[in-house]
Amino acid sequence: MTHWTPASSIAALAGLLLASCADPAQTPDAGPFPSLPECIGYWPVMGAPIDHDYMEGSAPGVQYRLWRCDWERAPGLAYGYRADAFELVVGDRVFQVTAAQLEYDVTLHNWQDSLVGTHPDAILRWRRSTDINTLDTSYFVSATDLVGGEILAETRVE
Repeated sequence: MTHWTPASSIAALAGLLLASCADPAQTPDAGPFPSLPECIGYWPVMGAPIDHDYMEGSAPGVQYRLWRCDWERAPGLAYGYRADAFELVVGDRVFQVTAAQLEYDVTLHNWQDSLVGTHPDAILRWRRSTDINTLDTSYFVSATDLVGGEILAETRVE
């Protein structure tokens, strides 16, 4: 019989996390991203600056990272995000775009937000989809070359 202790639980959890990070099939990490613009941010309760909102997700052979700044209050209880940087890794190809190359679409409650990034070699897309009945949220990424050829079909990322 194994007895539960806080130390044994922490050790077990650390082992699981390390094992999940050691997956040799993971997509390559592109490393640190170029410096981000300042994110003064809007925080309705505290009134203090906040840091960038960072998101990441992956699926087999695909990985994304997104840095957003919650810079204003938007209609419909939505955060007025500004996309500052987006990275999409597809197989061994790494696409990175910064704020000047990004268009972010804010929607009611942020339920259907999306972005389009224009890279010199590709058009990158990210979107959030929230089911208004269940509030289940999914994220998707896709990419095409500059003439519309598919690099990555729309893929759900976790």
